[in-house]
Amino acid sequence: MARPLHTTVSFFRSSSVPIALVMFFSIPWFIELFTLKSDIEVLRSLKQAIDPNSIPNFSFLSTWNFQADPCESSGGQFLGILCTLINDSINRISVLDLDEGGYDGFLETTIGNLTELTTLNLRRNRFRGPLPTTIFNLRKLTRLTLPEKCFHRDSPPEN
Repeated sequence: MARPLHTTVSFFRSSSVPIALVMFFSIPWFIELFTLKSDIEVLRSLKQAIDPNSIPNFSFLSTWNFQADPCESSGGQFLGILCTLINDSINRISVLDLDEGGYDGFLETTIGNLTELTTLNLRRNRFRGPLPTTIFNLRKLTRLTLPEKCFHRDSPPEN
């Protein structure tokens, strides 16, 4: 009976490592990058705060399927979202465009957790309640488009 062959690569005289392990740890294709979980939770809470009856079939929000990773999905999933790779290790949401879909609901305070957000488009949607103060946590935000006359403002007390 023939003896099985084991191929190994010797790095040092006293040790050897199977080629499969060398290939596994030396080729970068096995590394998968994912969206920060807290960013995904923000997206989930934003979608849950919007009346499902106000989400048209053709809208960006209708493509948000949380079975997929927002920054790793391809094709027609998670439209309106762009991501940025941070420190070559994790994806963060940098653009959130709610596509003027006419959504009706509330803007969750969790929006302030998208700390890499540079662009936020809420135009032509019907958000109720106050604009969350957590939006001021978005230090990298350079473009903010708000809906006209949608957020209730606290008026100063009259004298």
